[in-house]
Amino acid sequence: MKKKKVKKKEKKSVISGIMKRFEMEIMSDKSPSQTPYVIPFKHMGLQYITGGIPGGRMTEIIGNSQSGKSYLLYEAIERVLSMGGKAFLNDPETSYEPAYGTSIGIKGDKSFFYSKQSVLEDFFTAAKEYILYVRSIDKTCPIVIGLDSYPALIHQAAKKDLAGMGVDDEIKGYLDAKKNALLKIMLGDFIPFIGKHKATLIIVNQGKMKIGMTQYQDPRTSNADGTMKFYATLRLWGDWRKEKDVSKKKRIGMVSTWETWKNRNIPPGLKTQVTILNKSGLVPDSGFGDLLDGEGRVKKYPKKPKKPRLYGYKGKKYKIENLIRKFPELHAHPGWGE
Repeated sequence: MKKKKVKKKEKKSVISGIMKRFEMEIMSDKSPSQTPYVIPFKHMGLQYITGGIPGGRMTEIIGNSQSGKSYLLYEAIERVLSMGGKAFLNDPETSYEPAYGTSIGIKGDKSFFYSKQSVLEDFFTAAKEYILYVRSIDKTCPIVIGLDSYPALIHQAAKKDLAGMGVDDEIKGYLDAKKNALLKIMLGDFIPFIGKHKATLIIVNQGKMKIGMTQYQDPRTSNADGTMKFYATLRLWGDWRKEKDVSKKKRIGMVSTWETWKNRNIPPGLKTQVTILNKSGLVPDSGFGDLLDGEGRVKKYPKKPKKPRLYGYKGKKYKIENLIRKFPELHAHPGWGE
């Protein structure tokens, strides 16, 4: 018997059915970017080493105490709101102050929602419903979901476990392990959801040190490190370095160092220093000249007393603000997209 030839129209209907059923699409070099938008950092060094926070993905901001983790999350919220987007901040530690947010530029309007939800499952449920609500009224605007911070959350089952029970280190470790296991399941469902609805998840996490590491191993880790490492597109680690003083008695801010642990846009492992002042927030160009010098893109000259530091580029010397203004090609890392 002769085999029946399948007509082109029949083949097309078959593949169309498969594509519709499994939400498939044909990809080519002309297909649009998988990142619907980018949330830029105000700080030039952070923007240089990250390329910005990718929309539709998850970013983890890790660090030790007083490194500026929450500040970077607040800044991302401000940037999204300034882009005409929407923001939802979940703050189980109740650390956010409206007056402080106003000083950063966060306006108290109907675009910014806030919650103190402390249950892990309820946070993800609220975040999903908020995203669906926003998408029902605006199909394209940027959305950021901020969690400050992950260690402060507790899972629903733990509330029952803790009833009438004293919490020692052994029980706490058991509860943390259950929460981390649940997080893996919930992120496995939530990450495709935010990708589909073009929302961005930013999780603030507490950094800690592993015990018994050799000199060749990195002792730094975070809560649920393996799960965060797998699902996050961008991971930033911050170290508090020193206070910034005008005198020995008056502290005016702090200086921290930030490093990319994971980055899909630019090769990871890049570092930058960030100065955050108590009253006016971060200094946008702080540490940027040293970063460019370390990358070999400019030459840093020794600082002379009572004079600003100069940087050499294309055979001439410039103050950092003039260098930034005159040569925009220095603003972005040359490894973008590698």
